[in-house]
Amino acid sequence: MRYFLTVPPGLETLAKNEIERKLQAKVRIKPFGLAGHLLIDYSGKEENLLKLRGVYNVYRYLKCFKFERLDDLYEKVKKVEIGIGKTFRVTSRRSGTHDFTSIDVQRIAGKAIAEKYGRKVDLKNFETEIEVDIIDNKCWVGVKLNRENLSWRDY
Repeated sequence: MRYFLTVPPGLETLAKNEIERKLQAKVRIKPFGLAGHLLIDYSGKEENLLKLRGVYNVYRYLKCFKFERLDDLYEKVKKVEIGIGKTFRVTSRRSGTHDFTSIDVQRIAGKAIAEKYGRKVDLKNFETEIEVDIIDNKCWVGVKLNRENLSWRDY
């Protein structure tokens, strides 16, 4: 299974070393050229990912695809298989120059997912948080595994 992790920018190598040492996972630093991000292949228990000390957020990586317009994004997100609860929300970050905002991405992706699964969007009391990030003309979709940023936890 693939996972997308956010880490403190500049500390990617430290996080990579921790992951390789503790989980024996394959780690790619700065996927898509994004500082503070890791892409890993890991076949163990997901809860082990949430115990990593150098990680902010953990996402189950579902799909990556190219797109040209928001209409394309709608159709392609609708094809992604997502394990989803009764309620969900979509969050998004963008990198690159676009004629749309992150809010537009959230609205379009949320509409596609709601139509496909017949579920309701709930921005505060959601069961599933779906990440739909845009990097230039690429999009990756994932499910966030942690509710709060892991840097806020007590050790």
